[in-house]
Amino acid sequence: MQSADINKWLTLVANFGVIAGILFLAVEVRQNQESLNEANVISRLSASAATLEAYDGFRTMLIQDREIAQLWDSGLQGASLDPIDAQRFQRLCESHVWNLVVAYERYIAIGREDSAIDTAGQVRSNIEAYIGYRECWQIIENGIREVGCGFFIETVEGSN
Repeated sequence: MQSADINKWLTLVANFGVIAGILFLAVEVRQNQESLNEANVISRLSASAATLEAYDGFRTMLIQDREIAQLWDSGLQGASLDPIDAQRFQRLCESHVWNLVVAYERYIAIGREDSAIDTAGQVRSNIEAYIGYRECWQIIENGIREVGCGFFIETVEGSN
């Protein structure tokens, strides 16, 4: 009988140990989830900051260099450019579009689909408003698709 009583007590203590272990795991899971949530917020902020930095870099270049700003404006309007300036405009335009492709991808990755759609809409608006941008887009559209960003093209084509 004494052995049966000891077994009952040991079973009871073991059950309390299991319950304590489960509670400990629940606390650990909650702390890990909080850490993951904080890391997610930081990642979202970093992605947004990187997107804004790239966009601001392009705008700052146009603001600081009158010649580049004039080239950008002339190219957008479809003005006749000499071969060197035509190439310079094309590279500027490609840089602008690729910045927006990357911004789109970042916005999708961080769950800001509305901002991604707005980014694609900006490209669509530029295509509709500026002949030079439209020509630039036609030149690089296949390249964008070939690197696996066809979803961006589809969004641009579908945005109004």
